Amino acid sequence: MSRKSLFVLPCLLFVAVSTAGNGAAPNVGSAAPGVGAEGELYVAAQYKPALPVVREFAVRENRLTAPSKLFRLAPSTSVLTAEQATGATLLDSPLLRALRGRNNFEPSYTPSYEVSMCGVSGVLGYSRAGTRVELEVSFEDFRVKKSGKPVLKGGHEYFAAGRTSDTQRVVFANRAISAGSAVVSICRDFPAGPSGGSVTPYTCLGGGVEFLDILGMANTRFAYQAKMGAALNLHPRASIFAAGYYRGTLERAIRPLPAVVVIPATAGEGENLGLPPFEGNAGVRYLGVEAGIRVLL
Repeated sequence: MSRKSLFVLPCLLFVAVSTAGNGAAPNVGSAAPGVGAEGELYVAAQYKPALPVVREFAVRENRLTAPSKLFRLAPSTSVLTAEQATGATLLDSPLLRALRGRNNFEPSYTPSYEVSMCGVSGVLGYSRAGTRVELEVSFEDFRVKKSGKPVLKGGHEYFAAGRTSDTQRVVFANRAISAGSAVVSICRDFPAGPSGGSVTPYTCLGGGVEFLDILGMANTRFAYQAKMGAALNLHPRASIFAAGYYRGTLERAIRPLPAVVVIPATAGEGENLGLPPFEGNAGVRYLGVEAGIRVLL
């Protein structure tokens, strides 16, 4: 399933819900948008920054082998060594030549990612008697953090994995995690209290599909999500809301990983591009907040 499906799903849900709710007239006089006795359709747009939590990041030659030792490109790498020059050409960029140098990598690579400050999502929902069903489509992007102060621009976006035989190292790119998701949630709005009021607390639980672009590969996973927040009614047909959310994904192997460079064991050896494909694993979770506006149709 491609990311184009994210645009098809809202249309299908809209048609289905519209058909089911043709006999229900909107409750225009309701004090809380989407919480009336009659069924109502609504749309929402929201801004949702998030912090990624990536666990058990690993790369291996295949599912039967132990995770490979990982190495990062040393931040101080800046000049060509004799080993690098052996396999390099005048057309290579400084970064590519540096990636070919075995001695430019140092042990221990554990990537961390920046907070996504550009996450957005759209929601199509149906509400009846305080219960809501929502289809949320969201997009987020998490850039890999710099380790130290790399001399070479973009050097922090690469790492090397050692082969089981320890005769070669294979360099991979890890620039960012781009995530698109389509999640269907069931939400419950709670009464504001005996005296009423314009603030409506709510909770949501849901599941769906997560489309990840990680380590240069597309990866589709099952996603689950929980939210807790509150809405402030501005008008009988409009409200603003804010919530905290947690979204997780079920782990799935990332394969085959595209290799950038193969580092031979010695400077005299050529690159062996006939290596078996590597695969990666990473548990991806998100903690974030969201704020937006909801309008009845």
